[in-house]
Amino acid sequence: DDAADEHEEEKKSQQPKSMPRSDVAGVYWHKFYKTWRVDTCRKRDGKRLQKNFKPKDQSAQEIDKARELAEAHRKNLQTGPLGSRGQGKLATADEGDSHALPTPAELLALQNAIPKARAS
Repeated sequence: DDAADEHEEEKKSQQPKSMPRSDVAGVYWHKFYKTWRVDTCRKRDGKRLQKNFKPKDQSAQEIDKARELAEAHRKNLQTGPLGSRGQGKLATADEGDSHALPTPAELLALQNAIPKARAS
């Protein structure tokens, strides 16, 4: 029984204490799938677009990594060619934007930190 209790206790400690939240519009935690979901609507035809970002495990650190990747993806959609804020121009830190998008190298590093879903 002690081993089972320890296992349950370890499992509980890896889970976040409360429901994860994002300050970025269109990024939310999907309770059932335990993933971050980016939800947006394409302006030109109204098509709803969704993408999920699944953490490696349910530890707070991995959930935060997945959230960062989801937020970067959502911000890229907002400023990209399909977004509503501009004509495909990405913000840069040099232009004084405190919410500058990550560079392609930073996005790649974030993507590599999150494992791909395995086809079964």
